[in-house]
Amino acid sequence: MLRQRWADGRVPQPLAPVLRVRPHHPLARAFAELARLTVAHFSEEEAYMASIDFPDRAKHALIHKSLLASMMEHKARF
Repeated sequence: MLRQRWADGRVPQPLAPVLRVRPHHPLARAFAELARLTVAHFSEEEAYMASIDFPDRAKHALIHKSLLASMMEHKARF
C-alpha cells in the first residue's frame, strides 16, 4: 500500500502514475463509488425534472452529461 502522502493527504506527483496501475488502491475504489453515485443521482434528478415538466431540463441534462464526461476522464486515470 502506498504510504507516502503530503500532510494534507494528497499523493506526491511522482506517485500519480503508480495509482493509475493500482486499481485496488483505496482512492481508485472511492472514485469509482463517487462516479456510481453521481450517475444514480443525475438519473433520479432527471426523472424528477421530467415528472414536474421542468422547463430547462434539456439544458440541465446537458450539464449533467458534461460533468459525467469530465468525471469519467478523471476516473480513467485510475
